[in-house]
Amino acid sequence: MSTTATTTVTTAPAKSFVILLREHLEAEIAVHRRLMILAELEERALTANDRVALTRINQDQCDPAAEAARLRACRERLVLGLAERLAVPAKDVRLAKLIDLLPEPNRRDLTDLRRTLATLLATLQATTERNHTLIRSSLSFVQIILRAIAGAPAPIGAYDRRGGAGREKGTGGGLVDAKG
Repeated sequence: MSTTATTTVTTAPAKSFVILLREHLEAEIAVHRRLMILAELEERALTANDRVALTRINQDQCDPAAEAARLRACRERLVLGLAERLAVPAKDVRLAKLIDLLPEPNRRDLTDLRRTLATLLATLQATTERNHTLIRSSLSFVQIILRAIAGAPAPIGAYDRRGGAGREKGTGGGLVDAKG
């Protein structure tokens, strides 16, 4: 068997994995774009205190979130399969590293898709964190209002995450009054 025939036979499975990986990354980007749209809508609904819209958005997020989780697991299997075909040890498997081992036309396309997905995921994470902060702030406000209505005193703690609320007078927020 000639060297050309051997190379063709051994790289053919890797090529099919590259095609699958490209299609998969495109599908994953599409799902995360949908989740990003929903996260932005959720942020607007939280800001406007629109409970009806929030309920609808939460229901609309279920299917894309489940699909995103499924696609992530599939991507991990595809990356492991491609690593096996390229003879990369399992401990060194990273999508970016595998893409760097591919020939140029595939490398450029997959690098662009990987960067798009990474950027989209970072933006989605930031939006989700903002939404969580809005929800926590709203719940904290409700808790303060309920305590005020009930006439319960605010709890006094040693410190809180802002470093000031809940401190006793004269201690400057510290646990010990070092001023004497």
